[in-house]
Amino acid sequence: MITTRAPGKVVLWGEYAVLAGAPAAVLAVDRYASCRIDTKVQAGQGQWHVEARGLTGQPVTAGLQEILDEPASATRVIHHVLKVLLAEAHAKPLPTEASVILDTQGFQLSGHKLGIGSSAAICTATCLACAELMQLQPVFHHALQAHNGLQGKPGSGIDVAAAWHGGSLRYQDGTAKPLPDLDPTQWQFLWTGSPAQTGTHIERFRRWLDNGDTAELEVLATISSQLFEHVGSEELPRKLGDYVKALHALDQAANLGIYGSGHQRLSQLALDWQVVYKPCGAGGGDVGAAISNDADKLAAFTDAAVSLGFNKLAITRAEHGVHISS
Repeated sequence: MITTRAPGKVVLWGEYAVLAGAPAAVLAVDRYASCRIDTKVQAGQGQWHVEARGLTGQPVTAGLQEILDEPASATRVIHHVLKVLLAEAHAKPLPTEASVILDTQGFQLSGHKLGIGSSAAICTATCLACAELMQLQPVFHHALQAHNGLQGKPGSGIDVAAAWHGGSLRYQDGTAKPLPDLDPTQWQFLWTGSPAQTGTHIERFRRWLDNGDTAELEVLATISSQLFEHVGSEELPRKLGDYVKALHALDQAANLGIYGSGHQRLSQLALDWQVVYKPCGAGGGDVGAAISNDADKLAAFTDAAVSLGFNKLAITRAEHGVHISS
């Protein structure tokens, strides 16, 4: 039996800018997706049994070729992973029977997705498990290809990078570099109470890019690059405040809907408590982050947010990326 785990992610800064080639900071967080493959369990003569806990769709028992040709909801992840890995010349033949359990339940709160990279994490965990089964040496590009296939279009890859490498990362154009000086205790993460429609926001952004006037994005990208000069220093929250202003300007110029009602309310609360708050990722809903050099102010802001019905997320840095678990 093979069991693998991969962490989720929170984008600290650089969302949207990373899609235009600018560097972004991402934190792998200690919520894990897992993939378990057992080839000794009799799933049925010549069939695979696939269960996707936390994902859509009922468990599926089907032949391997059927999974490769016509994936159901529960088998979409393993379909895209196997399509990538089977293209490798040295891949060993797959067993005709297997039991597969994919699990992303740790990425949910009260039945809602938190928006911290569950699809990238489960693709990455499944990629490592299947590569182990096929006696292949997996690489980041395998997981990225599989996730792009699952999403139906290429993304920046920042969420896959977090799942693959773990830790704190500077990510740009497919390359991830560690950010060991980044202090996750400066940050507090909150869930707005509503899931975001990430694809909708990204589609609006791409349409806006096609119009050609990208002045607001250029400002955001410049500040995103400059922020890396302040990692580990007391200047980071102040500089992030400049980034937040630029993100507001981009949101208004491109009509992206980054600042949904939850993010708007938390932004105002952050002003009251003199901390810096921003949406993480595409925005609209999902997760936001607050940062301050003053632990008391950050705690007071967080308590006030919880009293208003927002959810404090007990997450911190996942030091390791995808791995085989005992």
